[in-house]
Amino acid sequence: MDFKLTSCQARNTFPLMRLLSEYLEKRLDFDVSYVHDAPWQDRSRWLHAGDIQLGWICSKPYALQLDANPRPLEGIAVPIMKGDLYDGQPVYYSYLVVHKDNPAESILDLKNGRVAYNEPGSQSGYFSLLTGLAEIGETAEFFSEWLESGAHKYSLGWLQTKHVDAAAIDSTLWDYESSLDPKRFEDLKIIGLLGPFPGPPLAAHLSLPVEMRDQLRQLLSELHLSEEGRAILDASHISHFEPVSDAFYRQLAEIKLPTLDT
Repeated sequence: MDFKLTSCQARNTFPLMRLLSEYLEKRLDFDVSYVHDAPWQDRSRWLHAGDIQLGWICSKPYALQLDANPRPLEGIAVPIMKGDLYDGQPVYYSYLVVHKDNPAESILDLKNGRVAYNEPGSQSGYFSLLTGLAEIGETAEFFSEWLESGAHKYSLGWLQTKHVDAAAIDSTLWDYESSLDPKRFEDLKIIGLLGPFPGPPLAAHLSLPVEMRDQLRQLLSELHLSEEGRAILDASHISHFEPVSDAFYRQLAEIKLPTLDT
């Protein structure tokens, strides 16, 4: 069997998935390859079609496919991120970010501003903003313009050039990039915290035999118990993995928010 895995997330997830492919190959009875040299949209499509067997995906798409018939994916493990913010829970957040020259101190100060989002299926970059607006009794019309950047890194670039006034950025990506280069975002500032939301899971295609899915679940949940495993987790600032609870994700599917199209 040619077992493939990938990430459909931002680049802070890439080190773990690359190292995980090598780790799993030593413990499974088949070749394991890390698919990364294609647009994430293609990788996501291949995962949902079963051409890739394991993928790290966004929470919102995972939640939305839970009641699909046929359902393509089963959650295998969810990362517990390092840091006080995450408090040992299987969650992540979005940081509401503006340029440091922007006088805004909260989302309330951004009315009629231009906002960037990475793509319309993203929990951290898009639905987090809609959730934040709903919490203050507002809808998408609160912002004068929504601009799709294509990725968090492009949203950050637009903030740094002042092309937009604000963006919601995946907290795990921001934390990762800041650890690599403390000056990376010195011209930006965080003015709000959106969330918490269920963390992005590692999900397997259901064409994978159940015994293999169970084996993957066990390998990932025990990864932190070995020195080699801890080094893999450290690459993406993860403490450990926990099994996925679908009930935890259903809240994202059940929340109905007015989008840009409604």
